[in-house]
Amino acid sequence: MKSRNYDVTLGIIFFAALLGLGVITIVLSDFALGVEVYRVKFYASDIGFLRSGDPILLHGMAAGKVESVNRLKKPVLISAPKDISGISSGEVRCTVMIWAKLDVDPYLHLKEDYKVIIEDRGLLGGKLIRIEVGEENLYMAAESPLLATALPSALQAAGQIIDENRAALQKTIQQLAEFAENANQAQGTLGLLINDQRTRELVENTVDQLSLVAQNLTGGDGTLGKLLTDSAPFDDAKVAAADLRSAMERIRRGEGSIGKFIQEDGIYTDVNALVAEAREGLSDVWQGQGTLGKLISDEALYNKADQLLLDLQAIGAMASEGDGMIAHLLNDGELYDKTLQMVSEAQTVFHDIREGNGLVAALINDEQLLDDFRSILNQVLGAIEDARETTPVTSLGSFLFGTF
Repeated sequence: MKSRNYDVTLGIIFFAALLGLGVITIVLSDFALGVEVYRVKFYASDIGFLRSGDPILLHGMAAGKVESVNRLKKPVLISAPKDISGISSGEVRCTVMIWAKLDVDPYLHLKEDYKVIIEDRGLLGGKLIRIEVGEENLYMAAESPLLATALPSALQAAGQIIDENRAALQKTIQQLAEFAENANQAQGTLGLLINDQRTRELVENTVDQLSLVAQNLTGGDGTLGKLLTDSAPFDDAKVAAADLRSAMERIRRGEGSIGKFIQEDGIYTDVNALVAEAREGLSDVWQGQGTLGKLISDEALYNKADQLLLDLQAIGAMASEGDGMIAHLLNDGELYDKTLQMVSEAQTVFHDIREGNGLVAALINDEQLLDDFRSILNQVLGAIEDARETTPVTSLGSFLFGTF
């Protein structure tokens, strides 16, 4: 019984291995049930080591594989599509035919400016065929021969670049050799860094100082360090930006003085009118109209103003250097002292008046004395008036009695 179970298990493992091998074979062979296969011929003058099984891409997607590659016994001429790179004539002499097996009919997509390119699959080797359908309006006729063009490999392209720039590369290598020689002889900056101990120590000290500065910045020391580590200035800047954005939005809506000035047409019209009036006023000034225009344009008025300035200068000179009152006021120190003394005495008098000392203070502050003074003054004025009225009578009597 145990041997029978062992045989059954061994049989299951065997048939499972066969089934897995069949699945792997189907996957590797791209076998698909119910998918139609299209066999297409490509012609090329060079295939760049293309082999059977290499993939074919259409629209960037896997569309089939190379089935076989055959050398033609007799070369054939194939018309080249429009604008294909590296081809100047209309026909290409082809010596290789490529049989491709596709799962899509390429003639349903290919146009007259199509491109079939044989290129590297990657830097590690391998080839693939990439089909570009083109952009023309006319499609290729069915079963028409298709031309494939092989691009040079990365190594071939690099070799071609080196051949084309051989002289420049040689010059560059020579310059590098001279540069290395100068460095070994301590010539130039790099040579000093390599061979001169003092220069090397200076560079090392500079690097240490820069490292210390970077540590201080990272630690938030100093103004710049605080700016780098402290978020408060950044937050303040964000708040300021938000406020500025809000202010600009208010201006855009026409709010506030600036917003009204920018948005309202009335203010703009008033400013234009003001500018026009200012321009007109300046025009009148330059034409000599009005007081300001006469001041600018009238030469006689200018001469009078100039003469007035000269007279003022002469008066100033006389005041500072002459013997008049103004000169004494400006230059005589004794008169200045007397003036100060007089002002001081006047202050004393006014102080006595405020305190009620003296006749003037009594006249100002004592109402009874003021009334008596007014009464005496009225009597004196009355007597003078009576004397003036009796003067003619007295004169007449003196005349009459004086005759006899």
